Amino acid sequence: MNSTSVATLISSIFEPMVVVYALAILAGIRVGESHWYFGYIALLVVVGIIARLYFKLKDKTNWDISDRKKRIVPLLFLVGILCIQMIVIMQFNNVELISLYWMFLWWVVGFFLLTLKIKVSGHLSILTLAVCQFIWWYGNSILWLVLFIPLLSWSRVLLKRHTIREVIVGICYSSIVFLWLN
Repeated sequence: MNSTSVATLISSIFEPMVVVYALAILAGIRVGESHWYFGYIALLVVVGIIARLYFKLKDKTNWDISDRKKRIVPLLFLVGILCIQMIVIMQFNNVELISLYWMFLWWVVGFFLLTLKIKVSGHLSILTLAVCQFIWWYGNSILWLVLFIPLLSWSRVLLKRHTIREVIVGICYSSIVFLWLN
């Protein structure tokens, strides 16, 4: 297996939709949420995949939507979806879930605004946000998760999906958002 294949595998494993849904599922498990919550997450997975495929085909782009300008409409769509999600999540009456989804919403709004000016790595941004959240929940015993950040950074740069600057901005952006909201 060559380095490009390894980088592709790493990028696929840490695809933003996968990381966000994994974080949402683990949050539900952590707070002991009901089967309704997990059904809701399953519905979001289907909606997310359909929306991603729609924008990929409509804009004739790759799965990552590498062209910054083509990210704007899908990100606006995501902001709208997250606003609807906040209404639904509030019905679960779980402070920890509500807090997590507020963080998602603020993160996406900020990411959208950044995208208007510069290209930022969504992979690194969302992975950094998730790693920060896991460490917040479980403490230093899982500090080793931080090692995935440079690994994914290497992957994104090697695959020429991002520059080192775009990767660093993604990491810094999510770190700042997490610290600001927690």
